[in-house]
Amino acid sequence: MTEIKETIARYLAGWTGLSRVEILCEYPKERAFPIRRPTLVVGLEGVDLSPAGLDSYLGRDPSSPPGQVTTLYGSTAILTLRLDLYLPGSDGSGCHRLYEEICAALTHRAAGFGLLRVWCDAVKYESAMAASRLTARAALRAAFTGRETAEEIRDYQVRSELYV
Repeated sequence: MTEIKETIARYLAGWTGLSRVEILCEYPKERAFPIRRPTLVVGLEGVDLSPAGLDSYLGRDPSSPPGQVTTLYGSTAILTLRLDLYLPGSDGSGCHRLYEEICAALTHRAAGFGLLRVWCDAVKYESAMAASRLTARAALRAAFTGRETAEEIRDYQVRSELYV
């Protein structure tokens, strides 16, 4: 799961509209307070698993070499990311502008994250951090898969898109 958070954080760090935002995976405890610049923290809030079809069959692996079909087995899932946006100061006036940039980045066609939904809470002031905080969430379609190599599935991976 750490890999998914890191991938999203790297992608958002490369988005032009977020170039002045420090982007981290989960907030490090050793971080200095108060916050001096806009900061976005990418975390994992939840994983909702759904059973796959017959015998956990998910379809074929789109990355199979030409002429070879590899079948995938596993479970489909919805991953919910937590995106905590901290903005120095008390008025929080820029939180929604940065939230809109996050939405633009995640919904961009080239992102390919299997995005289902993005939503946010109200802006709150965090006195301990001397910053306004807006918590957003993003739901991504995923699959926990393993290739058909033996009696049981041993090698799991997370994919944002699945081709059946």
